[in-house]
Amino acid sequence: MSFQIGDRVRDNGGYPSCNGGRIGTIIRQYAAGWLVEFSNGTDWYYQEHEMIKLEEEMEQEYIPEVGDVVKLKSGNVFSSGHETAVIRHIDKSSWGETRCWFKGLGTWSTTYSLIKAGVEEVKKVQTKFKVGDTVWMYHGYHTSVPVYKVIETRDGLWGNTDYRLDGYPYWTGEDSLREYNPEESNPLCVDDFVTTDSQTVPMKVLSTSGPFIKTHNNGWSHHSTYTKYEPCEAVLKWGGFKYTTEDAYSGLIDFLPQSVAKFCYDPQIKVEGDKLKVSLYQNRVDWERGRRTVLKVGRAVRMVYPHFTDKEVQTWVDKINHKFSPRNYTLHTGTSAEDFVHAYTHKQSPYENPRTTSSRKCLADSCMRYDFVGNEGFDWHPVEAYASGDFMIVWTEDDDGRIGSRAVVSVHGDKWVAGPVYGVCEKSLDMIEEYITSHDGYLFKDNKYWTGARVCKLNDGCNRYVGPHFDSGEYLRDDGKFFVVDPNGSIGTSDHQGYFEYDNRSMCYACDCREHSDYMLHSEDGHAYCEGCYHERFTFCEEDNCEINADDAVYVAFKRSYGTGYMTVHSDYAVQCSYSHEWWHINDIVEDYHGDPVSPEYAYGNLSVCESSGKWCEADETVVVSVDNEQQVWHKDELSDDYVESDGVYYLKEELEKGAA
Repeated sequence: MSFQIGDRVRDNGGYPSCNGGRIGTIIRQYAAGWLVEFSNGTDWYYQEHEMIKLEEEMEQEYIPEVGDVVKLKSGNVFSSGHETAVIRHIDKSSWGETRCWFKGLGTWSTTYSLIKAGVEEVKKVQTKFKVGDTVWMYHGYHTSVPVYKVIETRDGLWGNTDYRLDGYPYWTGEDSLREYNPEESNPLCVDDFVTTDSQTVPMKVLSTSGPFIKTHNNGWSHHSTYTKYEPCEAVLKWGGFKYTTEDAYSGLIDFLPQSVAKFCYDPQIKVEGDKLKVSLYQNRVDWERGRRTVLKVGRAVRMVYPHFTDKEVQTWVDKINHKFSPRNYTLHTGTSAEDFVHAYTHKQSPYENPRTTSSRKCLADSCMRYDFVGNEGFDWHPVEAYASGDFMIVWTEDDDGRIGSRAVVSVHGDKWVAGPVYGVCEKSLDMIEEYITSHDGYLFKDNKYWTGARVCKLNDGCNRYVGPHFDSGEYLRDDGKFFVVDPNGSIGTSDHQGYFEYDNRSMCYACDCREHSDYMLHSEDGHAYCEGCYHERFTFCEEDNCEINADDAVYVAFKRSYGTGYMTVHSDYAVQCSYSHEWWHINDIVEDYHGDPVSPEYAYGNLSVCESSGKWCEADETVVVSVDNEQQVWHKDELSDDYVESDGVYYLKEELEKGAA
């Protein structure tokens, strides 16, 4: 269908937000469609298949009446998903078209988009139930089988029908009722286990009546409200028991991942000093006797979740300790040298095995946690170098004043930039991270740097400067009164012994980049390489335990007592095998009858051993030979003219003749 500017058109359904029929005028053409202006001043973009010329439809306009059952001309469904609708109200739109509002639907359509529905379609939307009909109620808790008789009807909201039921005190909507069919089958049986969307703990079916079932939790309901559950070990063990302990520790049950077992064992947190334990029932007999067992968190998690891997168990142990830990921590900040030394060297809170990353580390692993002044004879603790005014120390303490976590934060720039957070548990680590991010600061994992921050110069009198280890490995330059963090500086911060390092960077022999000397790799010819260049040129021969050129390296298979292993060796130790074309260690290959190398795996799986020569050969090269009344497999080239074949087996002529005699 062709259009032109000035045509009067209507949309044929769904755009703009109605069920079709808005009328407008085409005012502009685009490469892929048209712009239509409506009388209220709005413009909408259409493609050709979304419009119909108004003059072609005028004579087909449907004249509606309240109560008519209609459907869309386009064959689409209404925005509510219904195929048909009942007209409950008719008025005029701001465009001047007649529009119809529908019972039960919060939408409307113009008459141009509607046609009257057929007889069968009308039947579908008529009042569903009549007075005297027997129905069953789909929703609600029922002490008896939920079958009722309709005794009264009325108009509900949006044109829906409400029903009064004999023996039920409230009006009930149509969506809660269904036609009752006493012959309806029931796929569920007594002792089956079932669940619902809201009740995921399996319930046992206690009794059935027609299409209805009863559980100890829900009373009588239609079987379609349930999903059959294939019971796991815990349900079979506990018989569908769900815990009802009123004094259960709030939060632990909901905190654990979904599992039927957790409702059976009824795990509760028990605090012993500053440690967490879990109190639970180990079996149903214990539950019936009210006898609980106190276990460590790890053992309890493994009992409730027997299929967890060790890693999953540890993960949930950490989560439980983090959430329910009885320890309280208080956060502190400071910028003085005393604050830094206190946060680094004071007694630490007990360790709880937090998960560690490059930005969340174990406090016990810090190389700066020691008393360098008393034990090592330093004039200053290395972390006092942070007290330049450009750094802040953030730390937490438990109720006994023990250190729970700490982090150094650069505060000289527009935003804070934190180093890694060191801590004893997830809770104390989180407190510092949350404090930093609440001030719009960067965490260590954000890969920001301390560039430009000043560091105090603490000269030990021997032309060495005391300073801490920087996790970021940044460099410093000497700026007179202070050191300043500078990526082009020559003073290193990677030392773990309490000193800054001078002139500790070397140049790569291949690419001329400069790296910390500790990170450079040296080849056997004495040249220093950065890690990338070294591994491009060299590798390690696992046979001789020596460095070799990467071009000479081969990754080979080799035999070991419990299977096949793999390693990198010099090409002198590698052989590419026939048939499989795999690379194998030269000491582990076998040879076929023709002297070609063969991998032992291929030989054992595909070849046969010639019992005359001891060499491997293919099946089509072998024959069966009788030797001293025993049959052997030989390569056919091993046969001499003294052998003759009989019934697929080769014999010496004289043996065959003796047998014939």
